[in-house]
Amino acid sequence: MITGVTGASSTIITSYLEYMDDPEQFIHTSRDPFTLPWDCDRYILCAGVLHGKSLRELSRAQVNETMAVNFTDVARFCDVIFEHNKRAKICVIGSESGVNGSYNMAYAGAKAALHKYVETKILLTRDQHLVCVSPTIIQNSGMTRRRKDSEEIFEKGKDRRLGRWLSSDEVARTIAFALAEPALSNTIIHMTGGNW
Repeated sequence: MITGVTGASSTIITSYLEYMDDPEQFIHTSRDPFTLPWDCDRYILCAGVLHGKSLRELSRAQVNETMAVNFTDVARFCDVIFEHNKRAKICVIGSESGVNGSYNMAYAGAKAALHKYVETKILLTRDQHLVCVSPTIIQNSGMTRRRKDSEEIFEKGKDRRLGRWLSSDEVARTIAFALAEPALSNTIIHMTGGNW
């Protein structure tokens, strides 16, 4: 099994590789999806950019980077891979910000566009597969720990049904399941952690 990943340093991918723990699996990693081989069996596109600013505070360059990393580069790469790899299985990482909005609306807009892409992309063969895992806040992710308001966020997590936010292990297990289940193609898996 050959897997290509972006966002290899993320807690999600680290957890995924530990969960799979397959000596037969060969991993290609890159920050830029277009440098990954076109013949992988699976792809997990997990690279993301979230500037801790509101839309009005973002520079044009930051808006462009946010859209490119979180949507445009991912969708373009998927188009290219599906054109050249008739058995490619791809999982992209969305965000519940794409559903509920975010302080950074450029990020939320990019993730909403990514969700729509996954739901509407017409695949070329029966063996191809495209799925999106869309988590809410991941408590142990770098993105959450780097937030200026992380302590406040962790406190809010205690009021959730789980008594916490999601873990990267939970997201990793969901990715593995989503890639293995053909019925989930063109589906967004919303990982909200439940509600009260």
